[in-house]
Amino acid sequence: MKKIDSALIIDDSPAFINLVKKYLQKFNLCDTFFEATNGKDALSYFKKDKLPSVVFLDINMPIMNGFDVLETLSSENKDYSSSHIVMMSSSVYKEDIKRSKTFPNVSYFTKPINIQKIEEIWKKL
Repeated sequence: MKKIDSALIIDDSPAFINLVKKYLQKFNLCDTFFEATNGKDALSYFKKDKLPSVVFLDINMPIMNGFDVLETLSSENKDYSSSHIVMMSSSVYKEDIKRSKTFPNVSYFTKPINIQKIEEIWKKL
């Protein structure tokens, strides 16, 4: 699997953030990480010149959820095409999966994260 420049992990669970970081570090996939615990704080990362290669985006978070993040980026015409956005959720609702597919460059995976899911995500990069 190829190494990426950076990853942004947006999740209200510190345990999930740490687990993603550990997997990516263990397999030497990424060295630079950015974190946000809600969607509102995460939006600032999309205002930078260089976006993270991969964004892990939780759906259910306080203040602003994952879909609100994507809708805000779309309404502001933000170009996030250089990032692959991975929606991660414990939700298996077909509506959430279907809704995630309406946004460009977004894939959907259910939690918990594991190395097999990381491999699937990396195949999409």
